[in-house]
Amino acid sequence: MTKLKTLFAVLIVGASFNSIAADWNMVSSSAEEQVFVDSQSIVKDTDNLLQVNVLENFADTKDMGHGFYDHKSRFMLLAVDCKAGALTYQQWSLHAGALGTGATVWADSMQGGPAFFRPDPGTGYERVVATVCNSPIAMH
Repeated sequence: MTKLKTLFAVLIVGASFNSIAADWNMVSSSAEEQVFVDSQSIVKDTDNLLQVNVLENFADTKDMGHGFYDHKSRFMLLAVDCKAGALTYQQWSLHAGALGTGATVWADSMQGGPAFFRPDPGTGYERVVATVCNSPIAMH
């Protein structure tokens, strides 16, 4: 029975992780988190910005301060400005489980325009910018 439960759990995670023809590629991994980019989602937006779907998976439960919105993973739609080496959040959903599974504990979008920031060196976000800006779509 344990083997069946394990197989079922693997199938559920695999199905949710690979949903909607995503092509998730790990761009950063540490003991604290893994960062994945959906290379199929990279598209040019207005003003020569590139949009991309990103999944962050955390080893420990994160919160948004004072114990609010406890989550183990989050999906995000980011806009990347390759010329500036910066990115901004556009939409996000925080999930109770790993790899975007479990209850959605918060979902929202950026209000009032973008808030670009340059990621710190060596972070997953820096790898997201490098991956997106070196993609074939960015080269055109």
